[in-house]
Order: sequence, then structure tokens, then C-alpha cells
Amino acid sequence: MNANVLVDTSIWIEYFNKPDSRAGESLENLLKQGRVFCAGVVLTELLQGAKIKKEFKLILESMAALPFLETKLTTWIDAGRISFSLRKKGITIQNEFKFFLDLSALPFLETTLNTWIEAGRISFSLRKKGITIPTSDLIITSLALENDCLIFTLDPHFNKIPGIKLYTED
Repeated sequence: MNANVLVDTSIWIEYFNKPDSRAGESLENLLKQGRVFCAGVVLTELLQGAKIKKEFKLILESMAALPFLETKLTTWIDAGRISFSLRKKGITIQNEFKFFLDLSALPFLETTLNTWIEAGRISFSLRKKGITIPTSDLIITSLALENDCLIFTLDPHFNKIPGIKLYTED
């Protein structure tokens, strides 16, 4: 079965920094197969990871061509812009990468009210078990479940979320 794959920011960073890595090569193959999906939360994380304004603009121009319906694209762009400007004031950002790929052809997964409710439900049930997952990754999980996608990530905490399917490299 060739399911679509929602790619987490950790994989994009690995791809941009080490395109010849196992994860980088796997993502390249998925891109060639047209199986890669992107979510708004990943867009924001990519924008906040820009090192310089030119890189920020390149990311923005590449991603702006993607269809994005439920949550306005400007919401995600503004969140990335806020993070970018805060970092310029000395507030540290986690994501650093070189960005050279035109992502404008990737399909975007829509977030709906149900996406947010499901993310909250997942978080609630995990927290009752003493497990806390970042909100951004809960949204990614919810989108993957709604759209029957595998999740491609380097983050081990995804293994703690019941019901999701992770993409494993061949």
C-alpha cells in the first residue's frame, strides 16, 4: 500500500541539512512518488527556522503557492514571522536548516474544528497517563489520522501516541 505521508519538520530539517542521509533519501523518494503532504504547523516551523530574511522569503514564496483552505495561510505565515522577529531580538529558535527546495507543489492538509478537537482529545487521554506531547505534534497526529497518512518523523515521542502509523524507511 502506498499511503500518503505527512512529513514532520524534523525530517525536513534532516533533508535540508543532510540530503544524503537515510531520511533525506527516503523523503526524496516520497517526493518523486507524489506522496508527501504538508500541514500548516510544519509551514510555521519551517518559517521560524529561517536564519536570514532572504531564506525566510524563499520559504514563504515556495509555500505560498500551496492550496490552504480552513486556516488562513496568513495565520501560519504571521506565526513564522513573529518567531523570526523574536529570534532577531535574541530569542532562540530550535530549527536551523538550509532551504533550497521549492515546496509549492506539495498538497496541504486542511485543519478543521475537528482537527483541533481530536488533538485535544488525544492530548487529554495521554496526559491522564502522564505523557505530554507538544501541541504542534498533536496537530500533526490529528491531521494524519483524519487523512489516513503515515507520519515520517525523527521525534521518538510519536511512538507514545496510540493509533498512529509511522512511516519507516525501507
